[in-house]
Amino acid sequence: MAYQNSSNGRALRAQDSSDPADGRGSRAPSAEDSLSRASLTRDRAVPFIVAIDGPGGSGKSSIARRIARELNLHVLDSGAVYRCVALQAQREGFTAKHVQRLLEGKLPETRPDHWGTKGSIEHLIRIAREIDVRFEYDLKNDHQTVFLGEEVVTKDIRHQDISTLTSFIAQVSEVRQALVQKQIDLAGTGCVAEGRDMAKIFPQAQVKIFLEADLVETAKRRVAQDAHIPLELVDKKSPLFRQTLKLLRERNKRDSKQMSKSGYDKRINTTGKTLDGSTRKIVPLVVAALDHYLSGSEED
Repeated sequence: MAYQNSSNGRALRAQDSSDPADGRGSRAPSAEDSLSRASLTRDRAVPFIVAIDGPGGSGKSSIARRIARELNLHVLDSGAVYRCVALQAQREGFTAKHVQRLLEGKLPETRPDHWGTKGSIEHLIRIAREIDVRFEYDLKNDHQTVFLGEEVVTKDIRHQDISTLTSFIAQVSEVRQALVQKQIDLAGTGCVAEGRDMAKIFPQAQVKIFLEADLVETAKRRVAQDAHIPLELVDKKSPLFRQTLKLLRERNKRDSKQMSKSGYDKRINTTGKTLDGSTRKIVPLVVAALDHYLSGSEED
C-alpha cells in the first residue's frame, strides 16, 4: 500500500490496496492484528505518533520504515523536509560556507552587494515557510518518493553537499520553527516520525524512541546507503569512508545542541545489531501503545 501526504495540508490517501504484509522481515506476534486496527487512527481526533530520534546513521530511517510497514502507518522523514529546504536554498545561491558565516555573525543579515536581499537569514526563513514538500510511500516495496513541489527530488537531496548544507541550515532556530507546523501537517492522523527532534515536535507522541550507534558503524551505513552497496563491502580505508566519518563527526557535534537523550520510552544502541533485531525491540512497545490508544484512553 502506498500513502501520500504533503506539507501544504493535502490529505493522506491510499494509492494501492495491496497488502503490505508480504512476509518479508520479522513480525511481532500481535503486530498483524494491529495492521487492521492501525487504519482506525485516521478517524480519530488525536493522531497516533511514534517518534524516533537519533544521530545520522543510527538506523532511524530503516527502522521507521520497518515499523511503519508492520503497522500500516506512513513515515514522516524529517530529514528529507530539511534536505528539501537545503536543496531549494542551494538553487537560490546558498552554500554551506555562506550559512556557516551567517551563523557566526561574519556576514550582515542583508548584504549590500550582488546578493541584495538574498543570502540572509530572512531569505532562509522565507524558503522554509514557502517550501512545498510531499512524500509518496510504497510500504510493500519499502520505497519513498520525495517531491519538492511537483518535482521528484528523492536522489537530489541525498548528495553530500546537500547533507552538509542541511546541517548548517538546521541550526537556524527560525528555520526549525518555520518547519514545525509543516511536519505536524505531514504527520496527518498518524505516522512514524523519524529525525533528530521528533520528541520535541510531537511531545504528545504515544511512543518515543532514541537510537544511537558507534560512529564508525554509522559511517559505514551512510557510505553503503549513498553508494548503494552492501554494508560488508564498505572499505574503511577508502577516502570516501574517511571523509564520511569526518563529516558525521562534525555534524553530530553540531546537531548535539538540538538533540536530548532524556524523556524517551526506550533507548537502543544499534551497533552490531541487525535491522530485524533492533525492530523487534520496538514493535511490541508500539503495538501496546496502539492498543491503548485504540481503546479510547489516548487522552489519559
